Amino acid sequence: MPIIASLVVGSDGSTSKEGRSAGVSSAADRRAFLARRRSADALLIGGNTARNEPYQKTPVPVVVVSKSMLNPLSNNRLVHWWNCDPIEALARAQRLFGETIVI
Repeated sequence: MPIIASLVVGSDGSTSKEGRSAGVSSAADRRAFLARRRSADALLIGGNTARNEPYQKTPVPVVVVSKSMLNPLSNNRLVHWWNCDPIEALARAQRLFGETIVI
């Protein structure tokens, strides 16, 4: 059950700058992150990530776990909005899309 977690943390412990992770990651970090995304069967993200990060175009399906069904990614046909427990979403994503999920 390959589940790959990616987390960017700045030297001061922050996970974002001006609401986005790009401000606390290097070019090498972003290249490695994009390579992991391309190798996944699907991505699993939260609603806040969907609203603040660039997920308009993705190489694989994206599952957004959020109570808010406001969809800023409506132009991405690979996006699925699910209002459920994250563990349930992970199991469902693996059943529907494949084993390798990047969170």
